[in-house]
Amino acid sequence: MKILVLYSSQTGTTQEIAKFMAQELVKAGHQADLMQVDKAKNLNAYDAMIIGAPVYIGKWKADAQTFVKDHANILKEIPHAYFMVGTSFNGKASPAEMRAILAKVREISPPVSEGKFMGRLDYSRLNFFQRTISRLVKAPEGDFRDWDAIRKWTLDTLGLFQRS
Repeated sequence: MKILVLYSSQTGTTQEIAKFMAQELVKAGHQADLMQVDKAKNLNAYDAMIIGAPVYIGKWKADAQTFVKDHANILKEIPHAYFMVGTSFNGKASPAEMRAILAKVREISPPVSEGKFMGRLDYSRLNFFQRTISRLVKAPEGDFRDWDAIRKWTLDTLGLFQRS
């Protein structure tokens, strides 16, 4: 399969996760390309897509949502998956809150799989507003990514793509 792994990233965390996913797909014997959502091109050349973005203040990053809206026709024709990255996915958010994050894009084009992953919080990579909010809610700095969970989701999603 030829798979496009698309990402939106502000601090580099989601980009690193998307790159890892693409590498895992290649290790599994498939072709995988990595692109930012705002630079995506030649979408008809792919058999499947994975689209990921960070979550800020309960919302999937806007450019990823715009990508799904603008390319709904293509997404409806091929299997695709969405993933989200955030440091608040540590069990504090309810299942309903988690479902709400991707509700808009799910309505536009339902994915075969959805992933949620803890990210990395480095105050030095945040803008003033994000840094202020993070400090107000006492969000701990650190790298909370679970690479084994990301690998498992990627390969499980690949299996779903192959069955579609």
